[in-house]
Amino acid sequence: MPGILSHALAGCAIFIIGRYYYHSYFEGDNKTKELLILAVVCISFSFLPDIFLGIHYTTHIISRNTAMPYHIFTHAALIPIAIVALLIIYLINPKRKPILVMGLWAIILHIIMDSFIHTKSLLI
Repeated sequence: MPGILSHALAGCAIFIIGRYYYHSYFEGDNKTKELLILAVVCISFSFLPDIFLGIHYTTHIISRNTAMPYHIFTHAALIPIAIVALLIIYLINPKRKPILVMGLWAIILHIIMDSFIHTKSLLI
């Protein structure tokens, strides 16, 4: 699985894509506030599936061997939740909230990265 920098870059890439794809949504009085919220959501959602490993690496309250089953379960649970939520948003809500949509895409991109990129480094 990729490290912190890869996940941060993925979150930033999703932010840039969302900013340009939904450019009409981010026009108006609260443009800066909405863009800041989009950035925070994209970057934080790109780290969300690794919450248990994050707890391990930052606090060492739990061991890596204890965190891994929870990490795997979180990945397995979040991918169908994100896909179903995206389908519901696209089918039911015609105005679609871009911030939530891009956050869900960040989760999906995170899990795809973890599936295809295999490294042991914490940073890269």
